Amino acid sequence: MTISLGQIEKDEYTLRIYDSQGKVVYSISDVNSSNQEILLNDLTFLTPGIYIMKLQGERNSYCSQIIKK
Repeated sequence: MTISLGQIEKDEYTLRIYDSQGKVVYSISDVNSSNQEILLNDLTFLTPGIYIMKLQGERNSYCSQIIKK
């Protein structure tokens, strides 16, 4: 899965994916936003459902919904 970051502020981010219960099911640190994309190699362990992806930086945070079929 590739996540396009678009025009977010340049920063070092932590990416977390939460399940519908609010539990962190995936986390990666030191995501550099200057790349404009994040490649998540293996999310096959996620069961079908709705997840929340959150990028947290020192000054900003961004959230998005992921639907796994």
